[in-house]
Amino acid sequence: MSKKLRLNPENLVAIQAAIDEAEGKATTRCLSADRLLKMVKSWEVKAFSPPKYLLRDTYLIVQASADKVAKAYKYTPQETVVCVEHDSVGWYIDRIERRGVRTRSWNVTALIEDKLEYYILRQATTA
Repeated sequence: MSKKLRLNPENLVAIQAAIDEAEGKATTRCLSADRLLKMVKSWEVKAFSPPKYLLRDTYLIVQASADKVAKAYKYTPQETVVCVEHDSVGWYIDRIERRGVRTRSWNVTALIEDKLEYYILRQATTA
């Protein structure tokens, strides 16, 4: 992926093309552009819909590893991983790759700034 793609409904076709390129011939533990968008929006809701200025520099790692892997599987199972970052405008895709499975469920890992952590904790205690 040569240029950074904005994560929005208008770019779904371009995002899916970038995901398809990264996935190659893979048929399991894959991710669609629509599912990616829904997972990022769902994370925002779970984080109590913070204001955009608090989201700046937030980094999400979205993993698509919903399938269980048989113990007799002789190869390293691969999953699609998409890293998205929030700048002053919105979310954009930073990286798409296939890598070895690390978890066994759809997963969003967030790397956040202290001010956003404080906001989420404050919202959680007052809710």
